[in-house]
Amino acid sequence: MSDVTSESKLVAKHSSVYAVGNLLRRVGSLLLLPLYTSYLTPEDYGVKELIALTVDIASILLATSVSSGIFRFYFDSDDPKRRNLVMSTSIMTLGSFGLLAMAILWPLTGPLAGLILDDVGLAHLLLIGFGTLWFQTVNHVAFAYMRAHQKSVQFVIASMAAFLLTIGLNVYFIVALNLGVFGILISTLLTSVVMFLVLTIPLLVKIGLRFDRKLLVEILAFGWPNAISSLASLVVKMADRFFLKAYSGIAEAGIYSLGARFAAVPNQFISVPFNQSWMPRRFEIAKQPDSERIFGRIFTYYLAVIGFAGLIVSVLTTDLIRLMADSQFWSAAGVVPVLVLANIVFTFHYHFNIGLLLEKKTKYIAVVNVVNVVLVMALYWLLIPRFGSMGAAFSSLLAFTFKAVMTFVLGRRFYKTHFEGRRALQLLAVAAVIYFGSRAIALPTPAISLLVKGAVIVTAYPLLLFALRFFTPDERRQMWSMIRSRIPWLRKSAA
Repeated sequence: MSDVTSESKLVAKHSSVYAVGNLLRRVGSLLLLPLYTSYLTPEDYGVKELIALTVDIASILLATSVSSGIFRFYFDSDDPKRRNLVMSTSIMTLGSFGLLAMAILWPLTGPLAGLILDDVGLAHLLLIGFGTLWFQTVNHVAFAYMRAHQKSVQFVIASMAAFLLTIGLNVYFIVALNLGVFGILISTLLTSVVMFLVLTIPLLVKIGLRFDRKLLVEILAFGWPNAISSLASLVVKMADRFFLKAYSGIAEAGIYSLGARFAAVPNQFISVPFNQSWMPRRFEIAKQPDSERIFGRIFTYYLAVIGFAGLIVSVLTTDLIRLMADSQFWSAAGVVPVLVLANIVFTFHYHFNIGLLLEKKTKYIAVVNVVNVVLVMALYWLLIPRFGSMGAAFSSLLAFTFKAVMTFVLGRRFYKTHFEGRRALQLLAVAAVIYFGSRAIALPTPAISLLVKGAVIVTAYPLLLFALRFFTPDERRQMWSMIRSRIPWLRKSAA
């Protein structure tokens, strides 16, 4: 079996487990949409999203310098004691940073609520969000430990338990107690505390409470450019909500946020579980002599899968929103196709930056992201006042494309991955044909439209790829072998 095949199967195995967990969580989130749109107004939904974005920004400033370096230094050594030291030092550092941040942010919640939410009376909501952040930041190391050991099943079980607990608490606090946004935030805080008790504390008992100042300095030196990069990336991805709030109001920001959540589905189902397996694994693959070819082929497979998922979401979201959400949220569907494409392009940098990470040239990643922030802010300023939500969506697409191109150019200076350009263009052409063809289909009800258009996509996507000879002879043989082994009458005929 070739290295490409074996690595593809290993990544697919663990990614599929992560994907199942993400799928179940995403289905649960979709089932909560009727609840949210019934008990929350667009303004309430906008408040919830703006608080989440604020907490995300604080998380990056607090934790990324440490968390982004965990895998890089964990795999630097094969010594279990050294690896445990990396985890323990990370937990102690993140906990200390978090306490310091809470001391600073506590007295500022009032002014921040006035600035971000236009209401100083909502300061208590920000305070709950910041308290949740401390627990989630420290818990991140426990989840990273599972990923480093390829314990994908254990990771998914823990994630699902946390998610189900959050859903149960959400339903109780929103429906039974009618607490609105406050109930959502309290649910998340309580879940984070429970996960701290059942995951982080046992991990510390297992690995020991040890701290290495020299190791921390090395991690921070590696990670601070990533913190800048992550903050810049978040600004690029999320500042559109703040611009929309400023120019169109919190309700418009809330409706746009709902569309953005649907547009993020391909990333949640494909990119996130893929990276959960792939990001720690690729540092080991890079040591293999033909790693450039492996990385290129893996990217092709990734693009084929996420392109298929993006196509489904782009075509079907309008009908889904009409079935699941109150009519005041229906306009959210308009931005979804553009944001789906933008989000897929955004994920390309995870494949293009491998050379910069291997050579520890993270400063280049930071430069790209800072320049990207300047670009997207200019685009938001120019387009959002004139075109509203669509201006925000196209600004994101342009900015993410710029980031992907710049990361590709810089990354190839240090590591030349063998990307398969012709096959990528074939995937793009097939997706475009199916998307515009499906949009031309007019059906009487959303339910019928979902069924018919879904069947068209599932059937046409693989058939067109076969017609274009997208698959290599070896891939066709492997697919036929897999199908034959799973269908009894084909297995008998082959024998």
